[in-house]
Order: sequence, then C-alpha cells, then structure tokens
Amino acid sequence: MSQWHRISLGIAQSLEEGPLAAPRATDETYQSFLNPGLALQRTCPYANNCAYCSVEQQAKARYGPARRPPKTMFLEYDQATLDTYLNPRVLVPDFEIYLRRFSARSDQARTRLSGDRDVRYGPSERQRLDVFAPPTSTPSALNVFFHGGYWRASDKERYAFIAETFVSYGAACALVEYDLTPNVTMDGLIRQCREALICLHRNATRWNVDANRLFVSGHSAGGQIVGMLMAAGWHAEYAVPSALIKGGCGISGLYELEPIRLSYLNDDVRLDSAGVTANSPALHQPAGPAPLIAAVGDLEGPEFLRQNRSIVDAWGSATAVDSLILEGTNHFSAVEQLGDPNSPLARRVLSQMELI
Repeated sequence: MSQWHRISLGIAQSLEEGPLAAPRATDETYQSFLNPGLALQRTCPYANNCAYCSVEQQAKARYGPARRPPKTMFLEYDQATLDTYLNPRVLVPDFEIYLRRFSARSDQARTRLSGDRDVRYGPSERQRLDVFAPPTSTPSALNVFFHGGYWRASDKERYAFIAETFVSYGAACALVEYDLTPNVTMDGLIRQCREALICLHRNATRWNVDANRLFVSGHSAGGQIVGMLMAAGWHAEYAVPSALIKGGCGISGLYELEPIRLSYLNDDVRLDSAGVTANSPALHQPAGPAPLIAAVGDLEGPEFLRQNRSIVDAWGSATAVDSLILEGTNHFSAVEQLGDPNSPLARRVLSQMELI
C-alpha cells in the first residue's frame, strides 16, 4: 500500500486496485487521520475520490474543518503548553502577593543590617552589588545571591531579606545585580556575573570576608547563573582558581536553555543554538567537586521539575548534587525559604557552608 494514504484502521487494499470503499468516519478514524505521525500526502492522486479523502470529508461535515494537533515544540509540549509551563506568573496566580512581601521584608531588613550598598563592579548602571556583613572580627564566609526574573527583569533590592539568614549565623551575604536582556546578550550577562564574583573575591578584606569560603546561590534564572559560575572552562581567563566556589544552591533553576529559545521568552533573551549550548549548565562539566544543592518546590510546573532533574542527572556523577524537593512550595515560596533560617532550604544551605 502506498504510504501516501496509510491510516491506523488496518485497511490494506492498494491504490493500484482503484478507489477504496470509504470507512465510517468514527471519532477514532478522525483522530488517526489527523495524527501527524502518519505518512500522509496533501495531494490525492485519485482526485480526492478515495476512501481517505472521503473520511476527511465526512469528518469535516461532523466536526468542522480538520485541524492537525498543535505542533510539538519541545519534548511533548506544544507552544502554548511550553509557554505556560515557563510562566510562573500564570502557574501562581497570586504571585504579586509574594513579590510585595519580598519587597516589604527587604525594606525592613535593610534598616537592621549593616551594609555596603551599590558597590560598582563594572561600567554599566546595573553592575552593582550589596554586601551585608556580620559584626565580627573573624573573616566570615560569603554567600553571593543572584536574583531571577528570566534574565530580563527584577533587581537585587527585592531580596535583601535573605541576607538576614546568613548574617544571623555569622556569614556575609552579597546581592548581585546585572544588565538585563535584550540590552545584553546571555554571554555578556554571564560574563558580568563572573566579574561580580571576582570583584568580591579580590576585595574580600574590604568586608572582612574569607576569600576561600565563597558560596553562590540563585533563584530561577539566578539558578542558571549559579550553574554557569560552577561550571568549568572560564577560570583561566580571569586568573582565578577553579576551586573559587566552595558550594552552591540553585532554587527553581533553569539548566537547559533549549526550551527558553523555543518559548515566548526568547523575544527578549534572544538565544540561538550556539547560545543555548554555551549557557546551559547541564551541557557543561562542573569545575570541581564543590557540592550543589538543586532545590525546587513540589508545586512547581512540570518544566521546572524536569529542569531540576536535568542538572542532577548531568552533574551527579562528577560532584555531590543534593536534590531537594521543597514540600508545599511553589516558584515564589521556594526562594522565600532562604529568608527563614529554620526552613528546610536555609538549613541545608547553612549546613553546606558549615555554619550549623
């Protein structure tokens, strides 16, 4: 039988024998006919007078014009599903409550913390960082936090509340801001974050920080930044040790960027295939044995859960990757745990830093 008119009903009469008797246009027939995996040809050599064309004509009369299933964009996701799964503001309808609370808590935290704010680490307006240090004479460990916002939004000010967790346990916390897409490429954005880390390392004595106890953390897009900072291949260019980072935590991180390239986000992020390869932590090897906490809320969408699993699978044989599923948390409440020293996430990070 010609592959032109194959459908899944087991009709085996060849086209050379003439037009076939039209089967009944059942729901099953119609769905099989529309299956994009079947070998179909748009132009009928029998002038639309064969059984398969008759099936479509009957189906049109019953269901309206035939529409093929949505095109699969990534894995089993069609475009609408991919865009939804990558949009936490759709998946968490009350997201604004969290953001307002983050800002209010951060305003309050800044009144209680001693900080060195808006330290410039590069020439652009957004290349700034804040350092909040504990009142101690002993050099402290430092956790460097990178905010999310899909590389195109947000700022460091919203997350000052997490610094209180570290300061309360005798460690310093730095909050990094960076240029946003589309005003900067992903390559340029990652370069800025490396420069921020190097600035903190080389000026550690300014904040009474132990340069040999640097840790990184980040949320969402910040999780991808954490992965790229912990990945191998960039340290020699900056003349810093590959063991610069002693541990990291990605919270709801994005470690494979191909779905980003295929989604609505790419209007701003503007990744091409080379950019995906260069900036996907799961496609690189870690720089060393520094442990990584890969944390994600159990109420996240399927793609964020898959992303978390991807870095565990990619790096698990090369370094210690601790997969932490945060019970009862969504995309926003997950990172909020870092501001609660008694939460499972904060306890795990403090333990990684040997503070508890």
